[in-house]
Amino acid sequence: MKRPFTLIVVALMQTTAAYADLKPKDAAPMSADEIRRLYADHTAVFGPKASAFFGADGKVKGLANGGAFAGVWEVKGNELCMNTSGFDKKTKTFGKKLSSDCWQWVKSGDVSWTLYSKAWDNKKQDLVKGWYKEDHLKAGDLVSEKFKAIVGN
Repeated sequence: MKRPFTLIVVALMQTTAAYADLKPKDAAPMSADEIRRLYADHTAVFGPKASAFFGADGKVKGLANGGAFAGVWEVKGNELCMNTSGFDKKTKTFGKKLSSDCWQWVKSGDVSWTLYSKAWDNKKQDLVKGWYKEDHLKAGDLVSEKFKAIVGN
């Protein structure tokens, strides 16, 4: 079903947009290795009802608005993308259609900045004022326990 996953991704978009700002003028693109180190075995907490765990193995699983999603993540250049499908609680299966969300990364001094650069619905993003300081990544897996309660494994 399309609707549960739509709600999940909308929650991710709404929570990340709240911190929008301009990118610092001296910001330089982060390397793919820097971004992988930033995300591997970390949980992105997008808000009180949305989070995703990015495993070092390239798999991602997440929660949003009481639902679950899973897929893979990869980094190309200075952009991280996750390709996921939502879990249908009625059929107890993940959807076959994948949705993509991407974030570009830059660094200014010791501060990392990110931009929600591609939304699952291909809605145009604010590539100028949509930057925010990295403050949502937490070490470890803060998702799996609740994820298993929803998905069952």
